[in-house]
Amino acid sequence: MATVKDIQATDWQLSISGVGIVEEGLNDVKQCVNLILLTRKGSDPLRPEFGCDMYLYIDQPVHIALPKMKKAMLEAIRQWEPRIEVLGITHDLEIGK
Repeated sequence: MATVKDIQATDWQLSISGVGIVEEGLNDVKQCVNLILLTRKGSDPLRPEFGCDMYLYIDQPVHIALPKMKKAMLEAIRQWEPRIEVLGITHDLEIGK
């Protein structure tokens, strides 16, 4: 767990896991992707376009929702996280549990 005093990378951000902790490298990218996907568009008043629209499809039938959710995730990551290239999005579907 790195702290502000230990920063080595040019790209870093404060961690959402605790005060004074920073995320660097791959952990920084993972945190960014998580924030993008877990933020509903319109919920950040300073960046209303920030986030992902996958939540719009939650109540649709699975065969319709999954492709739309994946498309929304891909578009959001491409727009907001230029440091990575998405090669694919997979899912596990548990019906009846």
